[in-house]
Amino acid sequence: MPKSTKIPNVKFNLKSKDPEDQETLIYAFFRYKRGRLKYSTGEKVIPKYWDYGARKARNVKNM
Repeated sequence: MPKSTKIPNVKFNLKSKDPEDQETLIYAFFRYKRGRLKYSTGEKVIPKYWDYGARKARNVKNM
């Protein structure tokens, strides 16, 4: 019987929190087994529009 493949856990974080009014890159962090991979998504967001609890951009009209 083949082993099941576990989907890696993914979390998103900002490259920098400061300054709050300039765009910064969003990183995706993958954890799999004992390793960790940091991957730049190529997307940017202004830190004041980032929801740190949910680890995603907030839904704001003025973005």
